[in-house]
Amino acid sequence: MNSLKRFYHANGFIIKKTVRKVNRKNLIYAYISLFLLTLIHHEFLAYYWVSSSWKNPSSNYQSENDVKILFLADPQLLNDEENSCLSNLALWDSDRYVRRTFETVITFFKPEIVVVVGDALDEGSTAHSSAFLRSVKRLKSIFNKKELFETIYVAGDNDVGGEGLDFRVPWKLQRWEGFLNAKEKDVIPKKFLRLLTMHYDIYDLDDEDTPYLLDRLNNIGWGSIRVIVNHMPILSRYRPYFEPLIKETRANLIISAHTHHSHLMTCVDCREGHHKASNTWTGGVRRLDDFYGVAKLNIADPLIIHELNIATCSYRMGVQKMAYLSTVFQSGAWLICSAPGTLDRQKMEEVQRRNKRKMSEPRKRIRLEQEDDMEDEGNKERCWEEVATNSKRSRKNYKNMTRERRVEANARERSRVHTISAAFETLRRAVPSYSYNQKLSKLAILRIASSYILALARLAGDEHDEKPDFAECVDMCTRTIQAEGRAKRRH
Repeated sequence: MNSLKRFYHANGFIIKKTVRKVNRKNLIYAYISLFLLTLIHHEFLAYYWVSSSWKNPSSNYQSENDVKILFLADPQLLNDEENSCLSNLALWDSDRYVRRTFETVITFFKPEIVVVVGDALDEGSTAHSSAFLRSVKRLKSIFNKKELFETIYVAGDNDVGGEGLDFRVPWKLQRWEGFLNAKEKDVIPKKFLRLLTMHYDIYDLDDEDTPYLLDRLNNIGWGSIRVIVNHMPILSRYRPYFEPLIKETRANLIISAHTHHSHLMTCVDCREGHHKASNTWTGGVRRLDDFYGVAKLNIADPLIIHELNIATCSYRMGVQKMAYLSTVFQSGAWLICSAPGTLDRQKMEEVQRRNKRKMSEPRKRIRLEQEDDMEDEGNKERCWEEVATNSKRSRKNYKNMTRERRVEANARERSRVHTISAAFETLRRAVPSYSYNQKLSKLAILRIASSYILALARLAGDEHDEKPDFAECVDMCTRTIQAEGRAKRRH
């Protein structure tokens, strides 16, 4: 009997040990399989999955005379002067991301010309010659494919300086032009299209620059469409500096970057025949970060000029939407464009945080306090109906009553702020402002509205013996907006 027990105990131990080994082995295989699947998804399948939602602007409008151009901006390839494991890993990962997304867009769109609209390098203006040369070689290995398309490089402030204390000096421009075979300002012809490439900021436009471009246009022909390509935005800059350039070159479109976001800015009084004694442009702006379709613009409109601001194509800039700008220029002065967005590496983390926040709150509270459901009047009424229904079910519940009051107060506050915002947008078109693409907070809107009210009170005051100065009122409003803009940049 004892021997039988010892036999069962020994065999039972062996069986348990074997099961543990099998389970551990299966667990290792599962981890390896999960790692390989994740690697395949992130490095291969994710790019094609993102490209499946893109819209090709040349699918329905392609003809032999059309010009297909792919614009990209702010790849900002890292400098390899810091030789460490982490820096080398970051450099390899960022280069690989830009390369894979660029190859995916090229395969999808098949452009004739690729234009890099500035900030191709992260620290190009401050790098030593050897590091600059290595960065340029990496840059060319990504974007230069002579057998497929022509590549044009436009200098940015990170490439040759020009922002803050990083001054733009001649030797930086000469180094950039020598290594990349690019010019600071030039006119590049392509069929009926003329690309006016330049690198200007607020105070960089010289008196000799516009005549040089006009001479180039006279020599090679003006063409039917002229496009200004500049890294810094123009329609949000000081108007007296750039208005002669736009009118004398008779530009049809402006392509810019630097903000890392996609915008469409429109000016209604920038063409020849319009003159306005103002320091700002008259028009509006539309955010394109969430635009996924195909847009068709009439760039031959005699009254309006558009500026397309390109988003960054690198995840290192910290924005949620990275994109390219694929364009088709037609000889009839039409522009068909789309902004194919690239793989967002921050999106999964944001979704996880959002799901975690939703799981930690009661479902009823989420439904009652969701801000997106109260943007317009119809949604607001639906929210109030939900509050009324819930209050009938549990009228004696103190928490429900508190939520009802909070929802009603939030709805009233949003209605007031929306009214002030609409009035502020109307006034901002007539009064100089800091930037048309600046999104202000509720507190900033109230402060600026107070400034406008004080200015109007001075103009309509009872002191008839002293004539009010409209310029002083405008300066007071402008200073308030500029102060809000500087505060927003610091945050």
